Amino acid sequence: MKTNILGIIAKGNNAVIGVERIKIYLRKMKHKNGFLLLAKDASPKTKRKAYYLKEKYNLPLIEEFNKKEIAKFFKKEEISLLYIKEKGFLKFFKAES
Repeated sequence: MKTNILGIIAKGNNAVIGVERIKIYLRKMKHKNGFLLLAKDASPKTKRKAYYLKEKYNLPLIEEFNKKEIAKFFKKEEISLLYIKEKGFLKFFKAES
């Protein structure tokens, strides 16, 4: 069921893909109403950057799925990190505080 939510997020254009794009997006946004979704098999470097963003912007972070599972909904090969713009989707995932 959780993967179905990724499909809804992708179709609704409710995500920002990739560390650099997420950084740019978060710098521009006054209110950070979303959360980070990190692939379990992301590289240590990407994980470090994700946890940095989590701390800097006080965002919830969920580490779930693998890169390919996330990517199939966004028509990409692999995705390690997503910023999901709407916190309302958070209830479908188990958040790590």
